[in-house]
Amino acid sequence: MNRNADPVTSADLEHTAAAIPSAEIWDFIAGGSGAETTLHANRIALDEIFLLPRVLRDVSACSPAVT
Repeated sequence: MNRNADPVTSADLEHTAAAIPSAEIWDFIAGGSGAETTLHANRIALDEIFLLPRVLRDVSACSPAVT
């Protein structure tokens, strides 16, 4: 990733965030306990979320509602 570029993906954001605290603090924030089973399950669940970009749309009446 180009350090001068804005983060684009969640991996970019994670890489940028990891550089801020000390390694010990980042391990606490980003890690899990035991076999990290829940951490793995959460990653799978997040990877199943897709955002559908909508370009050139009327945005005068936006709603954050989801289905």
